[in-house]
Amino acid sequence: MWGKKITLFLIAYVLFWGNSFGQKYIKPIENKYIHSRYIDEKGEELLRVIVPGNPPPSGFKERKAVAVSSSAVIISDVPALSWCFGCTATSAAMLAGYYDRQGYVNMYAGPTSGGVFPINNSVWGTAYINGETRALCPLSATRNGLDGRTTRGHVDDYWVKYNSSSSDPYIINGWTQHTYEDCTADFMKTNQSAYSNSDGSTTFYFYPSGGKYPGTDNSDGPYGFQQFMESRGYTLSQRYSQTIVGYNGNANGFSFNNYINEINAGRPVMLHVQGHTMLGVGYDFDTQTIYLHDTWDYDMHSMIWGGTYDDMQHIAVSVFALGQEGFVDEDLYITNTTFSSPDECLDAMQNITVAGDGNAVTIENGASVDFIAGQSIQFLPGFHAQSGSALSAHITQNQEFCIPHGFSANLEMIASGDTRAFTATDELQFVPDTHQVTVFPNPNNGQFTVQFTNVESNTQVIIFNNLGQKVYETIVSGESQRIELPNIKRGIYLLKAISGQKQFDRKIMVQ
Repeated sequence: MWGKKITLFLIAYVLFWGNSFGQKYIKPIENKYIHSRYIDEKGEELLRVIVPGNPPPSGFKERKAVAVSSSAVIISDVPALSWCFGCTATSAAMLAGYYDRQGYVNMYAGPTSGGVFPINNSVWGTAYINGETRALCPLSATRNGLDGRTTRGHVDDYWVKYNSSSSDPYIINGWTQHTYEDCTADFMKTNQSAYSNSDGSTTFYFYPSGGKYPGTDNSDGPYGFQQFMESRGYTLSQRYSQTIVGYNGNANGFSFNNYINEINAGRPVMLHVQGHTMLGVGYDFDTQTIYLHDTWDYDMHSMIWGGTYDDMQHIAVSVFALGQEGFVDEDLYITNTTFSSPDECLDAMQNITVAGDGNAVTIENGASVDFIAGQSIQFLPGFHAQSGSALSAHITQNQEFCIPHGFSANLEMIASGDTRAFTATDELQFVPDTHQVTVFPNPNNGQFTVQFTNVESNTQVIIFNNLGQKVYETIVSGESQRIELPNIKRGIYLLKAISGQKQFDRKIMVQ
């Protein structure tokens, strides 16, 4: 599946010998962008950086699209958006729009283009606001009257004009701000004066030593983008911001080879230059060129890794690795199929049914197949595993499915070495644990219900904030419990339900 979305040009010695180019010296972040400096709990210096999010510079319309080299590796189908109320929010909208087009259908849920995010934001046009003409995009910044919206959104509540540090309109006018919901700028705190972000700007955290910052400070833009994805029903396997190798002379940091690995895995990378954020979508190994969307037009552009773009020095990246839910079918029926290759993997969000109804499914000698489902896997008459084949099947408890290369990273063998044929009287079924703890609604405003299925009574429920501090505790004796936390702050919380020898962990998002 991934091979259809990305043109691969793999150079083997990249993986084994690393970067053959000399290390560059990267000038550190200019003081004018550094809001403050901290020493974190590990004793390391941490920078809070506010990226002003430059809108298109004068003369940008005369820029030409770059010619992509024949040896380039490019992730296809990534939207290119013109600047929409912040370069970081626009870059994040391009990334979310790309995943929406690849099957993560909840990223954009509006009425345009049949609910599939378009390849650019021209369909939404522009608006004249306080003396400025601004491009519109509801995935970057919502607005009353845009894309079918009938209530105030991000632009109404937080925008005055570019670089304005005035208090936001909802503060000045005394109305209640809207609930964070459909756009990246909401969750990333872009433009929001309450988080010290002037109009156009977003906050980031970086370790100048070159370490990865995966923190959950509520003002951090990448953490906010994670919250946006989680609000759409998706999870991230990793998320961090990191300065690049050579930053202030450091040997530690994110390298060109790290970037290659992300692109080869089909994951666009957020690129940070001094004062601006863009989205990396490809590379050319031979010249260390990176291809990108600069948030200023719909064309492809490029820069040299660790170089400058429009005189802005490349300094850092933000990386987001999304789970595979959007690529997985709800139910899968496998019929009249012969598996002859190793490391095959098939998955379904709900149920997998193999053979049955007179259909034959065979795993040949030397082949191996992994089945992963969210609810059940059934092997019915007609299934045949030959001697020398390998079969695994398991129910995922954490929504992890087949990795992009087509096989599972975790096998649970149930048949290997001996021929096994399922006859008319045979059936093998895998089902999940029926003990369940459900939280709804989620996200919520601090008021929600916890429901228990096949869980013993007198269950201890504890809620922790992202610092590990206990904020709530109770004992639940029935099948459900209404919980109200009226003074709780926005953020991600962990709910632990302890019943006998079982423990259930659930994330809660409070908006």
